Amino acid sequence: MADDMNLEAEIATALAGGSSKALVEAGAAAVPPLAARLAAAETADAKSHLVALLAAVGGAEVLAPVLPYIGDPDPDLRARASATALKSVLAYGPPAGPVAAQLRTAVREALQAPDAEGGVLLLGALVPGSEDVLSSHLSGTRLVKAQPQEPTAPAALAARLALSALGDSQARTSLLTQIPQADPDSLVFMLKALPLIDAPEVLHALSATTLSSDAPVADGRPSGLTPAREVADVAVEAFVARLGLAPSFSITPGAIYTAEQRAETARLIAGSIPN
Repeated sequence: MADDMNLEAEIATALAGGSSKALVEAGAAAVPPLAARLAAAETADAKSHLVALLAAVGGAEVLAPVLPYIGDPDPDLRARASATALKSVLAYGPPAGPVAAQLRTAVREALQAPDAEGGVLLLGALVPGSEDVLSSHLSGTRLVKAQPQEPTAPAALAARLALSALGDSQARTSLLTQIPQADPDSLVFMLKALPLIDAPEVLHALSATTLSSDAPVADGRPSGLTPAREVADVAVEAFVARLGLAPSFSITPGAIYTAEQRAETARLIAGSIPN
């Protein structure tokens, strides 16, 4: 009881603008009281703040509480909720059981909106039967983000990634044509979504393009700090994590990797993915 009271006090502190450090340190134990407050919240602002706290806590447990809001009419709330849901799935894998069913229902409904969030489009990869509604997002020039701090990319690209994951051969062929010509932001967008990509030919194409790209990107380092990170640096970290590679060098998020380290990563990828 004392622990519950302490958590409630920490939540109240965080909602009043104080530190959320104690909630983050509490981990999964902080999710139920935050989820209860989220379900009872009456305004979009209050819900957004609670979703932000759940995102800060992180973990697989935050997925279920935020799913009802990934298609909310309030743009800030749905952006926060979809980003939190996607981050949880990318880090901990697709859910099972009732949460999996909840995800499929929530994503299918959120995809109906013409301005569906980038996270929702990518989560469509986990929703068989959503091919038609995903295809409706292939036209136009709308840009989306998967996470607030990440670059924008065309909504059509996010939809195409999801369709490819669902086995759409036309979407996969289009990706293979698009990847070598993609701009740096789109390449980073795809790298961040790497856990949702399983087609060997797409993985090969993406690794070949990104590991050879020296285009600067704003990822993992403070703005203005030189030298800047490059697409290839993001690719090293993304592919090592996605494929469980064991390079001879240390992986440090936000690091800059040498040409030799990038080449080693490419060799490990070639030996890890079937042709």
